Amino acid sequence: MRSARLVVATQRASDALFRGAPWLYRPLYDAYKRLGERGEIALVRDLVRTGDRVVDVGANVGFYSALLAERVGPAGRVFAFEPCEQNFAYLARRARALPQLRAVRAAVASRPGTVTLHRAPHLNVDHRTYAVDEARPTETVPAVSLDAFLAGDPAPLALVKMDIQGAEYEALCGMREVIARSPDVRLLLEVWPWVLERFGAGTRALLALLEEWGLEARRLSERGEPAGLVRADTLRATAFGPDDYFDVLCARRGATC
Repeated sequence: MRSARLVVATQRASDALFRGAPWLYRPLYDAYKRLGERGEIALVRDLVRTGDRVVDVGANVGFYSALLAERVGPAGRVFAFEPCEQNFAYLARRARALPQLRAVRAAVASRPGTVTLHRAPHLNVDHRTYAVDEARPTETVPAVSLDAFLAGDPAPLALVKMDIQGAEYEALCGMREVIARSPDVRLLLEVWPWVLERFGAGTRALLALLEEWGLEARRLSERGEPAGLVRADTLRATAFGPDDYFDVLCARRGATC
């Protein structure tokens, strides 16, 4: 009980800072990410080079967007997509200091248009583009597909980082052409089987789509290192609970991750 109360108190304190003290929230949030996600940060830095073009789907307040922009340098380009207005305000502030970072207020989906954003009632990290069991405040936000957004820009991508709370399959369906013309692309995705099964196409459908594109998915260890392959025909999505999710790194079949 004490642990649960501590979690709730921490969430409320974080939410209060996010909404009322942005000057304090951002450095504290960045420190938390740098401490808790050292493996992922090292992996991202290893995957991206000066001059690369990358995409951050579900950029939130822009921690990784800024890290990627610093990594690609002035000769590179980072496209960061975030649909939530308050999160986007933080992201846009970071982008003002980094000309190579383009912040876009939109959800990434299978086709351009609009989607309904179901906002998290408290924290700013669990917004969904699909209805969930609980009642949530909603708003209509722009939607883009990467194929349409980058239609006039044929340069290949080096990395697509995506964390959009179970809407990954829908977003992937709108970037077939981009992936096809990016032979060395890596995809860094969060896989949340419980949500994918309940609200999306399913975990196997997501993995099968990647395999259809010639991509292999490797589950990341706690230190952010690529480990064993995750295949559509072997994953038992029903073995995962609501709090079980993991990151995968996807690369062309036979490529070194």
